[in-house]
This record gives sequence, structure tokens and C-alpha cells, in this order.
Amino acid sequence: MPPPPSIEEPGKQSWLRMLYRYRLQFQAMASASTIYFAGGLKLAWCIFEKPVSGSEKLIDTHLLTIAWFVGVAAGAIMAGAFVHRVSKNISHWTSGTLLLLGGLLFACAPTSLACILSSCLLEGSAYGINQVQGLVTAGEVAHKHIRGLLVSSERVFLWLGICLQLFCTRLWFLYEPTKSYPLHLNQLHGTVVILVALCALACNTLYRFESPLLLHMQERNLAATCVMNRLQSTSYTSAELTQKHEECKQMLEHDAGRQTTWKAVRKSNSLPLLKVLLLRCYGTVSLSLPVNRTFVTASMTGLNCAINCVYLLSLCGVLASILGALCVDICGRRRITVICLLFSGTCAFLLAGVLRYIYEQISLVLLTHLTFELVVYLMWCYQAFICAGVSLISSVYMSEAFTVSAKACCLALVVVCEQFVQIALALLVFYTDFNEPHFFFIVGVLGMLLGILALFTLPETMKTSLYECLLKFNNVP
Repeated sequence: MPPPPSIEEPGKQSWLRMLYRYRLQFQAMASASTIYFAGGLKLAWCIFEKPVSGSEKLIDTHLLTIAWFVGVAAGAIMAGAFVHRVSKNISHWTSGTLLLLGGLLFACAPTSLACILSSCLLEGSAYGINQVQGLVTAGEVAHKHIRGLLVSSERVFLWLGICLQLFCTRLWFLYEPTKSYPLHLNQLHGTVVILVALCALACNTLYRFESPLLLHMQERNLAATCVMNRLQSTSYTSAELTQKHEECKQMLEHDAGRQTTWKAVRKSNSLPLLKVLLLRCYGTVSLSLPVNRTFVTASMTGLNCAINCVYLLSLCGVLASILGALCVDICGRRRITVICLLFSGTCAFLLAGVLRYIYEQISLVLLTHLTFELVVYLMWCYQAFICAGVSLISSVYMSEAFTVSAKACCLALVVVCEQFVQIALALLVFYTDFNEPHFFFIVGVLGMLLGILALFTLPETMKTSLYECLLKFNNVP
């Protein structure tokens, strides 16, 4: 069935006026964004910092580093089983409750390895459930002109959480209290997580918006109309709402005849799944342990940091993510992705060359700190390109690429693969003689190849309906 013709609204609205009109769509994502923020806090604690516990064993530190990723994978698998089968509020309540329990364990037993490990698993599960549900909901409630900006909240709030955790840790060690001070650093982290969890639960209670597509699936057409009216700030059935109803019906008809999720994945989602999976896994490398370890080493020498300066890398991630979110609905998805893939690959190549020169010619390098300073600047550029045009755009594509019946399972599979990449890279750093120049050389090759592939295989989905996105992903113009 061909997509319905686009309907031009009378009078061109300014960008700020459009944001105000669709403000309830951002409120619908408030609970999910809060849990994304908590995920950033925990990711920074696991990867950007060295996990702190009462145990001094190296194996325990390794377990704490990867525990959150295991929890995220488990949460994504659970979400794949019930997202789009129950109300999104149930998913957000579950995520908020798990996050609250994890924060309580962290605050009450800050030096107990078992409690901290359990907390990481609980918070990871909360994030995994929320990531699948949040991306499904964001794509379905967003107006096509702001869908990229709305979905981008996932990466923006993740990086804001990372930034806050690293700044708090830096302040703690700059003004380190006396040994008799009753508050442990982990208790401070746990307290912040508890507050974030309570905020997420409160947002879920205040802003109870359901996906119109899910209501259509349940044949609750009147409720779907009411939700659409509220989300678009209109009290009448306009031509735009009529078009939205038709789009929902077309997306459901597109799934008709596919009785099983596996059949839906195999017939209409296998190619989009491969595209999004490659893009997402490449983007997750920038948040991995090897990248952060390299930056810590380079910044300590190149920037003369007496304390870990990795917060500067997180600040770069925040600014780049915000810039990408503001541009994604203006410049287009594919253009930004191709440019950032090629430039990130170039930065990775340069990093590999400089690091190899340092390691092989270290005795001949007269100004070592300047060479390491160059590494820091290259890593800032690499992180900026990845955050602005790879990780963020992959989130947008994840919300647009899949059919209704298979979307939750496809998103869960992508999230699980993403966590496996993180765990594999962490284990390589822990248990092998990790070679940074070779690592960044491989990353550079992948960036170049994916940039070329993206130019010919990724569709441009800016300002198109979800049904048009489905057609474009399977038939790239």
C-alpha cells in the first residue's frame, strides 16, 4: 500500500513554536530520559572510573566493570518479550523500581562486593528495559519534524549522566574529606541514583501517555484519537490527525499475515537490522574501556593532569551530542552519518599512527608531553564525530527501521550485541597484551568502510512518516 500523501500545514511554523506545540511529546519521554541519565552515571562508574569496592582482588574489579553490561543485556532480553504487549507505563515502572533497588543497595552497603555487584545488575536491567521501551515509544509518539530530536534524548541524557558522575568524583578527590568522614564515595553515587529513580517514577506517574500505535493494535481507536489530540496539542480531528490514523493502519497492515516474530524479522527486518547493528556497534566503541584507558594515559602526560582528566572527554561527548540533536532534523540523517563516519575513521587512523610512533620511538621523542597532547586532541575529535553523527543517528534509525511486530525484538538484539562488544573489549584489555595502535587502526578501517557503505545503503528518513521509513529501509533510493 502506498503511503498517504503529505499534508502541508497552513503557515510555516518556527522551530521554537513547533517545540512548544509538541512539548507533550517531550514530556512523554521524561521518565525514559531520567533513566538514561542514571545509565550514564553507572556507565561512568564502571568504565570511565575504576570501580570501588571493599575487595582488593583484581578479578572483583573486572566483575564490577562488566556487571552493568550483563545487566543491560538481560534487561533488553526481558524487554523484547513484553514491550508492545503491555502498556509502556508498566515498563517504566519496572525500570524505575529496579533502579531504586540498585541505588538503595549501593547507598546501604557501599563496600560489600555482593551488594555492589547486585546493584550493577539491577541498574543495568533497568537501563536495558528502558532503552528498548524508550526507543519504541519515542519513534511512535514523535511528530515527523522533531522525531530525530526527541529520540536523541537517549544519547544526550546518557552523556549528561556520565559528565555529572565524573565531575562529582573529581570534586570528591580534589577536596577529599578526612578518613573519619562517615560518607563513602559509593554512598554519594547511590544517593544520586535513588533521587534519579524517584524522579523517574514521579515522571511516569505525571505523564501517562501511551503509544497511539499500541492503542490501535488493541483496537482502542477512540483512546488513540484522544492521545493524538493531546500529543499534538489540538482538540479537533485535523487533516494531520487523519493522516496519522491512516499511517497507523498501514503499519499494522504491513505486518498482517506474519504470525510469528521470527517470520517478521526474516521477511522485512533482516536488512535494516544488519545496517543498524553495524552502525550501533561501531558507535559503542567510543564508550569502551580501551578508548578511555588510552585517553587517561595520554591526558596524564599531555595535559599534566594530577587527577584523572577523563571528564574532559565526557564534556566533549555532551556538547557533540547536543549539536547532533539540533542538526539531525535539519541536515538529515544520512549526510551527517557519512561525514562523521569518514572523519572518525580518519581520526582513528591518525591516532594509530601517533601511538605507534610513541611506542616504537619513545627514546627518540624529545617532547613527549606534546606528542601525548596531540593524542588528546585527536581523541576529542574522534569522540565528537562519533557522538554527533554515529551513536546519535543510530539511535534515531533504531526507532524508525523495524516493523511493529518485530521492533522490540530487533531493538533487544541490537542492545545485546552492543553489550557483548563492550564486554569483549573490556576482557581484551584485562587479559591480553592490548595493542592500542592496532586497535585504532582497525577502528579507522571500519569507520572508512562503514562510511562508504552508509552512503549507498542508508536511507534518508528526515521528516518522513514511520511507514515511509519502513519502505525506505528496504528499498533505499
